[in-house]
Amino acid sequence: MDFKSVLIGFLLAVVVFLLVAAGGNESSRYQIRDESNSPSVTIIDTKTGIAKKINKGRIVETYEFNAQ
Repeated sequence: MDFKSVLIGFLLAVVVFLLVAAGGNESSRYQIRDESNSPSVTIIDTKTGIAKKINKGRIVETYEFNAQ
């Protein structure tokens, strides 16, 4: 990996962390799943049942599941 990719990944992780932390009392509503050996991260909204896969700062896949 080059420096630019590492920097983009780090900044993406910081942004995701800040978004989750900004949720206040509902911050446990979101779960973050790191894709091993991949630059992708999946953010799961357990209240609405929507999951978004993010790769290099862009949403590449959105899918729904049964939230409980």
